[in-house]
Amino acid sequence: MKEVSILYNGEFLSIKENDTKIFLHTDNVLTLIHLVEGQEKNFKRRLEFKKKVNNSNRYMSFSYNLNSKTYFSGSLTISSNNEITGTISYQILIPNSTHINEGYYLTINSGSYYLEHIITANIEKACLEEKQISTLSIASIEAFLFNLLNRINNLHSINNKPLIFPPYISHILNEENNIINIIESLIEKYPELEDFLKRYQQAYTRKRTIPS
Repeated sequence: MKEVSILYNGEFLSIKENDTKIFLHTDNVLTLIHLVEGQEKNFKRRLEFKKKVNNSNRYMSFSYNLNSKTYFSGSLTISSNNEITGTISYQILIPNSTHINEGYYLTINSGSYYLEHIITANIEKACLEEKQISTLSIASIEAFLFNLLNRINNLHSINNKPLIFPPYISHILNEENNIINIIESLIEKYPELEDFLKRYQQAYTRKRTIPS
């Protein structure tokens, strides 16, 4: 990742001439990493990783501009045993507009999921799938989303609609490590980041259990 601007608890530590900014925040309630990135002054992606005090869960939210027509967004909770729940959406915009034309909205619960298709202009909603499934984890969610998206893309291909190719969830999770590496590289110059990193990593390692 290229050089970025760093904002820590409301104050800029580093300001760079680019469209990538990392916001760091820690208090008695939570420790948070928030990245916003643009490309040629346009929105490209947003990532947020959050850990709460006295809570074993990890929280991740994201939004990607896949192309001029499609957005991929989600808000996921990862439990201490790596169970994943939350929401994921694929949104298709009206050409040359910021308005959503249609979208696919997935809700993942513990042991079930619900997929809804909404055509915004007509306020037309349809449940595409609602099933009981095995609990999704970091290890299994990629195959699940691949199969689900493959069925959506098959419908799009038949109807001559644009196909959707989002990043893998594992790639998004890897960005957390990339950001942590950036923070570590800046500790010598900005010693206050060491305290932030200790709080963030302690919230994770203290509560985490490794599945057998």
